[in-house]
Amino acid sequence: MAEQGEANEGFNNAITSLGEDISTLKKAAEQAALASVENAQALNGFAEGDEIVVTDKDGIKSIKTATKEDVKNADFEGMGLKEVVNDISKGVTANTDAIKNKADQIAVESVKTIAVDAQKSAQAAQGAVKEAQESAKAAQASAVTANNVASAAQTAAAQAQDAVKANEARVAANKADIATLQTASSQHAAGIAKNSARIDSLDKNVANLRKETRQGLAAQAALSGLFQPYSVGKFNVTAALGGFKSDTAVAVGAGYRFNENFAAKAGLAVGTSSGGSASYNVGVNYEW
Repeated sequence: MAEQGEANEGFNNAITSLGEDISTLKKAAEQAALASVENAQALNGFAEGDEIVVTDKDGIKSIKTATKEDVKNADFEGMGLKEVVNDISKGVTANTDAIKNKADQIAVESVKTIAVDAQKSAQAAQGAVKEAQESAKAAQASAVTANNVASAAQTAAAQAQDAVKANEARVAANKADIATLQTASSQHAAGIAKNSARIDSLDKNVANLRKETRQGLAAQAALSGLFQPYSVGKFNVTAALGGFKSDTAVAVGAGYRFNENFAAKAGLAVGTSSGGSASYNVGVNYEW
């Protein structure tokens, strides 16, 4: 029973842990999705009143409505990287047209330098756009992976719950079996107690039989030692001692010979131990 309880507790702890893992994975998936939206926001920009993604000091992302202060504090004041690149390209074109209209070569060279710098800035901005796009793709892949892991964890939790239910059914069956065994054990104990009482009684009877047998054999030995009268018309009294193992008996007897052919005698034997029984015999003798 203790092992079944520990097993149930282990299953419940596993389910609780899986639930916590699923919650963590869901939060990670949400954060990854918000990161993807944030990257798109950096590319396309935003204006006051738009729904935007913001990141707090702990790195947690959330959605809010953009205010004028949000637009002012944003990189490029809410302009997306695409729009910034377009503005830079327009500036490069305008600078190129200005160069064509300048007569002063020094001014032309200066403008060329400015154009080259602007072109570099445009290329850098395009690189930033590509990096943002790749980051968005990576965030999207992370979100998909997190969702897959969460789904697998939910499946494992459902399987664990099924296992717990099956285990509970086995525990209930075991309880019923234990109750049956306890009832049978009580019945066996009563039968064993009854048999023990019978065995004790049988042991006592065997001991008594052994004692009576020894006493009887001792009495027979004593009776067999008694003499009969030999002379006609004579009466005799005789005594004898007999024994068998640790038991002894004393016998006394008397006899009378009526004639040469006929005689009679009787004897009585008593055991010397306490509780002994008496044995006796009577006999006649006829000879010719």
